[in-house]
Amino acid sequence: LDSEKIADQQEVLSYLTSVMRGETQEQTLISIGELGQTITDIDVGAKDRIKAAELLGKRHRLWTDKVEADVSGTVVFANESDIPD
Repeated sequence: LDSEKIADQQEVLSYLTSVMRGETQEQTLISIGELGQTITDIDVGAKDRIKAAELLGKRHRLWTDKVEADVSGTVVFANESDIPD
């Protein structure tokens, strides 16, 4: 599925970062009285910036309290002969 139409991981992270930092704008309609409406660019709102920060935090596991560990090895008991059967 390697396609130019599909955003890769780096592109998504870059976009979310730019939204979080307020570097992105969005279009909205502004009323100009009886003349109607016009489209103008405004800064992305705080709600969207917070959501982008949350998504980035989840990606980097900033909100994870539990520790995930993959441990493998051999267990050796000291004084194993003293342990009753």
